[in-house]
Amino acid sequence: RLGGGKVGLYELASTPQAPAQCLCLSPQAPAARYMDIVGDAVQRRLVLTEDLLRATVPSLNTVRRLAAFLEQVIVESTSFSRVTEGLYYSSAERLHAVFPSKFPTVKSAEGYTKNPEKLANHVYANKLGNGDEAGEEGWKYRGRGLIQLTGKANYEAFQKATGIDVVTSPELLEQPGYAVYSATWFWH
Repeated sequence: RLGGGKVGLYELASTPQAPAQCLCLSPQAPAARYMDIVGDAVQRRLVLTEDLLRATVPSLNTVRRLAAFLEQVIVESTSFSRVTEGLYYSSAERLHAVFPSKFPTVKSAEGYTKNPEKLANHVYANKLGNGDEAGEEGWKYRGRGLIQLTGKANYEAFQKATGIDVVTSPELLEQPGYAVYSATWFWH
């Protein structure tokens, strides 16, 4: 187990639109490390082997790289519990601490507490390919997927590479198959 916690991954079928299948490392699988399932109920369980992961993401060709990938997606997805960026902050002090360049004083952060959409539009304005704050692209292209793909430029690059129209329909990255696909694409 990774850190004594539970970890789950989703497999992409032949197309990302297909229903996600849960993959788990199982003690019954030869040469597999133990991993538990968490998350949504799925129709069936499969065994995640090194060969399957390497076929999906060829650059995961060492145990260290696999561990680094899993560690990154575990952190970004809050242990596979979310596929959208958490932007709810209840205190101006915390906003000032997390985004000091956007909120140089606690007072400057006060209007952004408990308002994730307003916050995203402010902190992601004019960066990562997004337009200004009024264009609301910070919220539209906030972090999504297991690796939290963020910003219009990254959404456009993913779309160009895969043909999946996440620029028009960014919420696709919240679906399990696309959440994994975007993470493996970004990592690769």
